[in-house]
Amino acid sequence: MLAEMAQAIRRNELIMHYQPKIRLDTREVVGFEALVRWQHGRKGLIGPYHFVPAVESSPLLAAFTDKTIELALGQCALWQARGHFLKIAINISARMLEDDEFVPRLLRQLAFYEVPAARISLELTETALLVNLAKGQAMVHQLRDHGVSLSIDDFGAGYTSFTYLREFMVPEIKLDCAFVTDLEVNRFNASLVRSLAMFCEALGADFVAEGVERRDDWPTLLGLGCRIAQGYSIARPMAGEDVLPWLREWAKPALALPA
Repeated sequence: MLAEMAQAIRRNELIMHYQPKIRLDTREVVGFEALVRWQHGRKGLIGPYHFVPAVESSPLLAAFTDKTIELALGQCALWQARGHFLKIAINISARMLEDDEFVPRLLRQLAFYEVPAARISLELTETALLVNLAKGQAMVHQLRDHGVSLSIDDFGAGYTSFTYLREFMVPEIKLDCAFVTDLEVNRFNASLVRSLAMFCEALGADFVAEGVERRDDWPTLLGLGCRIAQGYSIARPMAGEDVLPWLREWAKPALALPA
């Protein structure tokens, strides 16, 4: 697999799909998450769960990460050229916290594509931050100094305490999709969403519910204090060239209202 992935990076077989995040109260699109896919020559389109874990523990990680960032920033630059200044979030591995050259490389890519640093955020799982606590704090501060924000992804899958959240002071926290289901009957999930929404508000951080698959859950999330969501109830991940047509359709009132 790794030999094939090395070739895939060189042959430009990696592609990015983009999934929108919206404000549930206004239906405003606030950004997109960039999600990597592998357009394999024989096997077709391969999802990230089939190759990212292997890449993360290999010497290919830096080249793979740089490639995904290159693709996302290139797409962002194309949108900019058409007058759409969209924010994008890019996933990075915990191991990138140990790469002292990662931030300088990122800044060079931002300069090359002429994408403002404030238009991107890097998503890192809470488990990664805990495993690399000191490095995580250092990178958060370094990125913040250059205008790049960091988001804690899959919150709830690890063991982050509210104390750690206060120390990192990240501008966005994304709740793991496991806690978004059955909110009307699962008191634990509902209490967690409400408590975290209040905490994020106190920190001045955006609170995002991931994996929201039913539009019927939108009013419940709003009632619990969660104002931003991402998931299939909004849109499936789409190719970069499909984003602007989707935005035009989304702007039509009939499509923006919950079913």
